[in-house]
Amino acid sequence: MRKDTSHDFALRGFVTCSGCSEAMTSCWSKGRNKHYGYYLCHRKECSEYGKSIKKEQLEDDFEKLLLDLQPSKKLFNLALDLFRGLWNHRIENAAQESTSLESELKQIERKVEDLLDRMVNADSSMVVAAYEKRIKGLEGNKFILEEKIANCGRALPSFEENFRTAFEFLENPHRLWASDDLTDKRILLRMV
Repeated sequence: MRKDTSHDFALRGFVTCSGCSEAMTSCWSKGRNKHYGYYLCHRKECSEYGKSIKKEQLEDDFEKLLLDLQPSKKLFNLALDLFRGLWNHRIENAAQESTSLESELKQIERKVEDLLDRMVNADSSMVVAAYEKRIKGLEGNKFILEEKIANCGRALPSFEENFRTAFEFLENPHRLWASDDLTDKRILLRMV
């Protein structure tokens, strides 16, 4: 997404040329009494080079496309139920995963203790170095598991908080486009 996308050309960076499939640019052209907006291809190698499309025409066509994308209420509710079920399943699995990770952490701690006992009784410096190397690797794994366990314990935001914008889009993509807020339009364009 271009940083200079403005209300003037909200589709800049998202509309591609039919000739070369590259992003089209946009500009204002001065007429006799007012300015006119256009989207155009600036690639000299393109067969569509220099040909322009009126801003109003392109954005009206996009708006009609969004109106056609609106799902039926039944399909929308089915998608909502499906995602909610997956979300609940993920939350249930998080608790099981935490228990599994804690069990794995205890196994690593036992292995480290066992290797330390063996290292104390070892006579060869090569054997001691091998034990130290193995303990170092296990300590690294232990650190990773502790971090994963800490992340499993974090409370997840609610389903509604996570998917509100996505489902607002699915329910009526045109509503975000019709908004005067450029941020809403950028969200919509990323989803399309």
